[in-house]
Formats: sequence, structure tokens, C-alpha cells
Amino acid sequence: MCRDLRHQNSPALAIIIHFLAQPCLARFTIFRLLRINRRLPSMPRAIRGVLIECDPSIKSIIVNIDSVNHDFIIEDLDEERVVVKENMVHLLKQKLEDRLKENLPPVDESGSE
Repeated sequence: MCRDLRHQNSPALAIIIHFLAQPCLARFTIFRLLRINRRLPSMPRAIRGVLIECDPSIKSIIVNIDSVNHDFIIEDLDEERVVVKENMVHLLKQKLEDRLKENLPPVDESGSE
């Protein structure tokens, strides 16, 4: 097994294999390698988003909803556009409808002006 690992051209594996025969050095080396790996930059992660174009007043409500937990907005582009996480669009629509129902006065359906 050690021969197979040596042929993978990995410096980390070569160091680990070299020190496996010496347990006290092996623990120290593995610990150092783990600490070094934490400092390396990680790969960027892609997030699926949906572009929402709306009036500035609606966008301000969306920004206000997002300001509680920052769960919805990926990027605030300009006064009328915002990119929202794709998996949160349905929940954002529900919260936006609830907020609009709270803010809009009831409609009088009697027919008189």
C-alpha cells in the first residue's frame, strides 16, 4: 500500500508515509499539514440565483425582509434589480405578499366612490 501512495506524486502523502515509522514525528507532521491546509484558499462556491426586476418601492421591502437574517439576497445590483437565492424565491414571495397586505389599506368593494 505504501508503494501505491508514493507513486501519486503528492508531497503530503510522501511526508506522511516517511514518518509513519516514527509515531511521535508522524503526529506532529500530520498536525502541521492540517494547519497548512486551513490557510490555503478554498475554491469559490457557486450559488444559483434569480434576477428580480421590480419597482424601487418593492425592492426596498425585499431588502428590508432580507435585513433580518440575510437569507435571500445574493447581490443588490441597482435601484430596480436584485439577485435572490433560487431556493428562497417562493418563501420571499410569501413574505412579500404578507408585508404588502399589512401595508395596503383594505379595498372598499361597495361600488361607491
